[in-house]
Amino acid sequence: MNEPAHVISKLEKEVEIVLNTGEKLSGIFYAKQYERVSDLLNDARTFLPFKDTNDVMRIIAKETIFQVIPREHNEPQSEQKKYIYPNRL
Repeated sequence: MNEPAHVISKLEKEVEIVLNTGEKLSGIFYAKQYERVSDLLNDARTFLPFKDTNDVMRIIAKETIFQVIPREHNEPQSEQKKYIYPNRL
């Protein structure tokens, strides 16, 4: 079944984020097909939708993000890429 033209399908990107307060959150960012987590962090939006592991939807201000660790299911944790938000360095 085809989706209407105004619907944009999103992929779930499982991540752990560390806020600049030190709080750690695990959950999901939503990305367009072929969009990386780093693309989400560097786009023009000020806020990102985030669903935590308790299925609570949050709107996270990018300026509060210190670190993002994508959870690639096929990579051991030690080999996963870490993104540190540049405004926090």
